[in-house]
Parts: sequence; C-alpha cells; structure tokens
Amino acid sequence: MADLRYTKQHKGNLHWLTNQDFPLLNKEEVERLIQKRKQECEGEEVFPKIRTSRGAFWVIPIVDGKSKVIVRQYKRGGLIAKIFTKNFYCCPFLNWPTWRSYSEFKNALYLWENDFPIPRPLFAATRKVSSWRYQAFIGYEFLEGAQNLLVASEHLSFTRLSELFHQVGVQAFDMLRLGVMHNDLHVGNVLLLGENVFIIDFDKSYRIDPQTDTSTCRMRLIERWRRSLRRHKMPEDLIEPYIEGLNYEMSGAI
Repeated sequence: MADLRYTKQHKGNLHWLTNQDFPLLNKEEVERLIQKRKQECEGEEVFPKIRTSRGAFWVIPIVDGKSKVIVRQYKRGGLIAKIFTKNFYCCPFLNWPTWRSYSEFKNALYLWENDFPIPRPLFAATRKVSSWRYQAFIGYEFLEGAQNLLVASEHLSFTRLSELFHQVGVQAFDMLRLGVMHNDLHVGNVLLLGENVFIIDFDKSYRIDPQTDTSTCRMRLIERWRRSLRRHKMPEDLIEPYIEGLNYEMSGAI
C-alpha cells in the first residue's frame, strides 16, 4: 500500500490521525471536536445528532464555518456492552495506531486517495481512560443533502432501486479490486446524494490481496446484502442487480 497522507499526533491521553489534505483540522480543532461532541445547552444538544444502532453521529461545524464533520464515537456490542458501552480494552504494550478507529481511518483514507466514492475521512482519535481502556472516535466530511439509501428506498421505484443496487455492487467489486473488504455492507450503510451512492461505515474492514481469488469475499458480500433485504422486507429480487454489479468483471465489462 502506498504511503497515506496523514499526520500522527498525541497530547496527553489523546492520540489522533488527521488527513493532511484537510489542514483545518489542527490538534486544537480535533480536541474541540472530541470534547464538544456532546455539549449541551439548557438541556438540549447544540449539535444535530443522527441516531443509529451503533450510537449517535454528531454533526459539528469546523471553525471556518463552511465545513461540517460527522463525528462518531465507537460503541460496543454484545454482552460486554452492558458493562462498558463505549470503552474498549487495549494492551499497554501495543502501538496505539493499531487500535480500532485507526484501522477504519487508514482503510477509508486509502480508498478515498484512490478516488473511491466515500465521504472524505478527516480524522480518527482515541482517548485513554486508563492504562487498559480507551474510547475511540472517527470523523468524516458531512455530505450535505445525502440520504441513507434505506430511508430513500421507501420513495423509490423498483426500477430505480435496481439501478442503485447495481451501482453499489459495482462499487463493492471496485473496493475488492483495491484490496479492501467491507465487513458489514448492507442497505443502511450506503448514502444517496443525487445520482451517486457512497459506501460508509468501514469499521472492522480489512485488507485483502486483490490478486487472489475474491470469490469468497463476493459470496460474503452477497449473503450480507441478502440478509439486509430480508430484514427490511424488501423484494428479494433486488439481490440480482447487486450480484450483477459485484460480478462486473466476470461479465466482461472490465
């Protein structure tokens, strides 16, 4: 993998990586985004919040007043979440850039630098709360006017959904060709902005060798998408255009 354009910094118990192509995010601004993400004013949140099963996404303006960052704090799942909802375990002897938010940031930044259509990753940060626990955050550029594909699907025709699902399948294949596997690609992890779709949420994504047979990865992507259709009671026939897009190369289009 080519060298990624990011800056690594730390201050006290806060560590972060920032996209070098977004110089507005200096260390003071990253710290402000982390500290102010849940600022309240007279009992109400100052910043707009988007609720999901993974917790809340906070939309926070950058100091220039023009750009906005969507900030997510990582949330645990499973039984351990009943004890530590937002704290993660770390080994004091491991290098901190290997932690969860940095893995997502690096994979997303790699895709973005290779012109893959995702929101621009801006920073990833961790804050240690003890010698063996930390909290994790990540920030992406907020796409004004974008809509979650799952929400948009309620007002779209079968034909239009077929076109969009085919487009997502093509992007999923391009992602594999770039050597990244998305571990949870479903209808809710896609944004629609105009005629374009953007894959999001690269938590637990990982690198693969694109030169090897990617059929196993494609099958996992297909099964995850199929489960998503069933869960949201969408026509299962919509799996076909997604599969066609995902097997784009096999159809001779590339």
